[in-house]
Amino acid sequence: PPIHPASRVPWDLAAGRSVATWIGHGGDDPVFPAAGSRRFADDLAVAGADVTWRSYPSRHQLTLDQLVDAAAWLDRR
Repeated sequence: PPIHPASRVPWDLAAGRSVATWIGHGGDDPVFPAAGSRRFADDLAVAGADVTWRSYPSRHQLTLDQLVDAAAWLDRR
């Protein structure tokens, strides 16, 4: 997902502690680089959130692997 930096969006990361979060991103995404999602996932984790972040060998698209992993993650919730 496109994650806007804290300088643009005043994220309340502490509020995310009670929400389990799954983030999947194409590692070769030229539109929204995966590094932004990774930083957001790391920031959520530092704030105490239960966050799962996955990178996929894809570009700017949703893949079957992402859907399967997200569904499995949801099943465990």
